[in-house]
Amino acid sequence: MAEAADIVIVGAGATGLAFAWRLANLQPNLRILLVERGDFVNQRNAASKKNDWELALQKSFHANPNIRKSAADYPVDESQTPIKPAFFNAVGGSTIRWEHIFRAFAPLISAHLAKTISQPIGL
Repeated sequence: MAEAADIVIVGAGATGLAFAWRLANLQPNLRILLVERGDFVNQRNAASKKNDWELALQKSFHANPNIRKSAADYPVDESQTPIKPAFFNAVGGSTIRWEHIFRAFAPLISAHLAKTISQPIGL
């Protein structure tokens, strides 16, 4: 028998995971379902861990899903923009590529957000 969820969050990237975590802390009895197209990323298999890391970055770890073509990828139309995609579908989302940048700017970003936006739905 399938269990019912009170809330379904589509996308287990940075926002989806943070929202689920916040809801779970505010409402511990809530049944939250996170739906993600991709799988967990095993950092032990990262391109930087491979002897042929430069080749891996051009194939299985390429930033562009049109080139990488992994099972969780979908084609992206990049014909009308000079910005090329640099993302993938996985738990944690593509944001994990930028974690080191966000961490360095976290105090500045937090201070700015506190002044400019309010929490959604009273959270």
